[in-house]
Amino acid sequence: MRKETNGVIALEVMLLEGERGLSNIKGKPRKCRVEGIIDINPDLVQIYTPWRPGSVSTIRAVSKSVLIDFGKELESVIDSKKLWIYGLHDARGGNVRWKVHSDLIDDTLTLLKRRPCRVIDVSQSLGILPALALRTLDQLVEAGNISKEKIGESVFYKKR
Repeated sequence: MRKETNGVIALEVMLLEGERGLSNIKGKPRKCRVEGIIDINPDLVQIYTPWRPGSVSTIRAVSKSVLIDFGKELESVIDSKKLWIYGLHDARGGNVRWKVHSDLIDDTLTLLKRRPCRVIDVSQSLGILPALALRTLDQLVEAGNISKEKIGESVFYKKR
C-alpha cells in the first residue's frame, strides 16, 4: 500500500462489546487486531468506541480504561505520536461550528439527519449555548420531529 500511495495511511480501530460474548478487546480478536496494526504500520491509528446509538442495538461501547489499556499496548510497539485515543485527544484540533444560522430548527434537524447527538454535541457543532440546544431539541421532540434515547448515562436525540 505504501508503494501505491503518497498519502497518509490512517486506521480507525473500533473497540466494542456485544451480546453472547461478542468482543474484539479480549483474547484472539485483540491479539489479531494488534498484530494487524503492526503489520500495516500506519502513520496514524485512531482508537474509538461507539459513542452514539448504532444500527445494532446490542453493540456496546467499551470503557475509557479499556481504550487507554489498548492504547498502552499499542504504544509498546508503535510510536505514541501515531496514536489517537477517543476521549483523550481532539482529532479536529477544535470544534466544528456553523457560522450563521438562518433557521436553528432546520440546522438542528440537518445535523440529526447525519447522526444521533447529545445536547453537548448539538451545542458544540452549531456553536450555540447548551441551554439553547436543549430548548431547540425539546421543541423538536414535542413536535414529533425527533426522538430521544438513553444509552448508558447519555441521552441521544435522533431524527425519526
